[in-house]
Amino acid sequence: MEALNCIAGSEQVKTLSSIGFRHNFQEAEYERVNKIYEYSLKNFKRVIQLEEIARVANISPHSFCRFFKSRTRKTYSRFLIEIRVGHACKLLIEIILALSKSAMRVDLIISPVSINILN
Repeated sequence: MEALNCIAGSEQVKTLSSIGFRHNFQEAEYERVNKIYEYSLKNFKRVIQLEEIARVANISPHSFCRFFKSRTRKTYSRFLIEIRVGHACKLLIEIILALSKSAMRVDLIISPVSINILN
């Protein structure tokens, strides 16, 4: 321990690796999170068990929970809820747009009839 303290406090520091060397752990993490996202987006309409998504990430269920929350700042179940609510909103918007188009068509059909009746 004394040797490490001596090295840490030394003014004579020399880099042992080249500037281009950088061990990037984040790339592996990015790939893992990307696999989780892709799997979740493909399967959110059904129940996804913790063990199942942990297998996708290739880690234990307990480690998965810690990993996911530390990277996304939310639990996996919260993440799934957000995906499902977003999808429900999208469906509602599509329904509202379809109803609006139908109402416009009906209005175009009824308007000439209404004008004839009123005249």
